[in-house]
Amino acid sequence: MRRDSLSKILEDDDSPSGSTWLRNTISILLVCIVGAAGWLIAYKSGVWTPTPEDSDLTEPQSVAIGAEMLGYFSALCYLG
Repeated sequence: MRRDSLSKILEDDDSPSGSTWLRNTISILLVCIVGAAGWLIAYKSGVWTPTPEDSDLTEPQSVAIGAEMLGYFSALCYLG
């Protein structure tokens, strides 16, 4: 009998429930740490600098090429 792949994922019989919670918690923490490290690198390299918002700004703002490439790479990794 062929098992559905979704039901196989949902029925995680090989590991106790405590192990699953620990694995998921560590994964979430690592994602947060990598996100914070990415922000810190962007801030220290000068790619991202906070600027006050100007409501009278009529010209389009240019985006640094490094920040744009990092955004596309992050989206590619997320979707992949």
